[in-house]
Amino acid sequence: SNAAAAAAAVSSPTATFTPLPTTIASNLIMSNYGASQGVDNDDGSSWFLIENNVFYAADGFKMDYGGHDSTFRSNLVVIVPYDGQNCYDVETFYADHAHRFINNTCVSGVSPNRVNSGCSSPLTCPQGAASERLGPLRMFSSRRAAERAEARGAGVDMDLLGSAASCDQAVAGSFLSSGNRFFSLHGNASITCAGQAMDIPAAQKAYGIESGSTFGKLPSADQILSWAKELLPS
Repeated sequence: SNAAAAAAAVSSPTATFTPLPTTIASNLIMSNYGASQGVDNDDGSSWFLIENNVFYAADGFKMDYGGHDSTFRSNLVVIVPYDGQNCYDVETFYADHAHRFINNTCVSGVSPNRVNSGCSSPLTCPQGAASERLGPLRMFSSRRAAERAEARGAGVDMDLLGSAASCDQAVAGSFLSSGNRFFSLHGNASITCAGQAMDIPAAQKAYGIESGSTFGKLPSADQILSWAKELLPS
């Protein structure tokens, strides 16, 4: 626990400038109205432990502008079409200071409506756009509904689930991601490594990233709710 770690640090004769992590755990976080990630690790955010949360209408894990040493694990991320960052989107790290994305369940594309960036409130959306941007968030009721949603997504690929500037697990400073469950509209999950899109098996073989991770088509709403109940305090 953090308390035990703090006690150990106080009693240790070794000084360090590395802080204990800031923990964000066991929350239900809704990130609608253009907020993107439920926890936005931007602008140097570092030493966060984000675990056992449920994120709805939210992208997953992000890092740009120098963040480092954070862990995003055992979370449920339920993504409405937004800006394409989806499960994770990270830049480069210094050696031994990469973020970690471990044992998460990421469900990408559960709504036929897209939420556009910058629309901070239904009251401030342009007239006539609110229903398109912030319409009812529901599971696809049929294949036809899914196809209409895909067309409406206007270029947001909900099967492209992650992006990392460096994926090679043998290279110090690469993003560390493993043991995750990915679900998307067509079930053909892919990620982008150093600008190159590839499916999960190809990335596993080429770079070792997503070791132990699985992927498939969208689960039912009941299944998603069951996973959420497992994570949240009763």
